[in-house]
Amino acid sequence: MEIETDNAAFQNGQAAEEAARLLREAADRIADGATIGGLRDHNGNNVGQFMLLD
Repeated sequence: MEIETDNAAFQNGQAAEEAARLLREAADRIADGATIGGLRDHNGNNVGQFMLLD
């Protein structure tokens, strides 16, 4: 998993909260069968990706 944290969604003390939200989103998608996917912050910006490897 890779998350870029250099935008407004991660400013003003919100970095941990936003990162946790993205981790939960990735976990939910993996539980639903996804093995790869993009991650968007709460502002809709592409901030990373996850990939489940064998």
